[in-house]
Amino acid sequence: MTRGELLDRAFNILQDTRSEQRSYTEVQLGAYLDRGILLFRQEVEDKWYRYQVPLVANQSIYSFDVQHVRTQRLAFDDSTMEPLSLIGLQAMDAKWQTTTGPEPWAWTSDGLPHDQFMVYPKPTGSSADVVSFVGEYGVVVRVRADGVDQTFTQETGLVVDSTDGTFLQEVGEILFADTVGLGQVEVWATLKPEPLTGDGDRVPLKCGYELAPLWYCIWQTYLEEGDHHDSALASYYKGMWIDLLERAQERLSSPLPNQVHVLGTSFSDTGTGWPRFESTMTFGGGPISVTWPRGRAWPVLGD
Repeated sequence: MTRGELLDRAFNILQDTRSEQRSYTEVQLGAYLDRGILLFRQEVEDKWYRYQVPLVANQSIYSFDVQHVRTQRLAFDDSTMEPLSLIGLQAMDAKWQTTTGPEPWAWTSDGLPHDQFMVYPKPTGSSADVVSFVGEYGVVVRVRADGVDQTFTQETGLVVDSTDGTFLQEVGEILFADTVGLGQVEVWATLKPEPLTGDGDRVPLKCGYELAPLWYCIWQTYLEEGDHHDSALASYYKGMWIDLLERAQERLSSPLPNQVHVLGTSFSDTGTGWPRFESTMTFGGGPISVTWPRGRAWPVLGD
């Protein structure tokens, strides 16, 4: 679902058109869409992002991404770092502010600005310089890292030889090169979504929930004072917004909700052979069959 598709639907529901915009403006409705996306992501953090933060020797405080909203996980070398409070750090190590070590294994954001975090212990080394390549058919000839030329020999997209670097390749594409040093801190977080600007911008919500900002937009539009104010329609679209929001929250807390498992034969052209669930269980000392007969939406216990 894109911004343009949501706007077309919004104008259609409001009995207006984007080409004429008689009663509503694209700027007005677009602002509501952006706010609806932000509020939905605030209530349902269903989409996480991952980015790297390089470590610096003898430095313990680092910055989150500028769009960072909430931290979900910090890891070093794919090992989850423990989130600790200042009280927890003080109880564990009286000299926690100056303690150093080869690898950090805990972190905290207590007492720091919203865009910063601190790792524990303070690393004694820095992260390796990671050089990223984007190639086509493996045609990557040379790159400079730390001021030193790194030359690659390739044939039909295959990296044949490399010096002072470790490379991974797939279908002739060099993915990355690591120099010697520590790994980077990997941050899993919820980021603030970017405002939608073009018609082709994708709605940053998972499939099935992209209409949520549309219902929020219509709800807020009908709440506005003026000739088009309609509290009944505002209440109706507010309900549609809440329905999607609650459904997403339930799915988030239960990733694998109960489902009807269909076993048996498939549908046929004649309409017979409806799929059904059949099983047996023991109850009161005797077997009981549980079936899903044709035309029934609930199970039936038989002898």
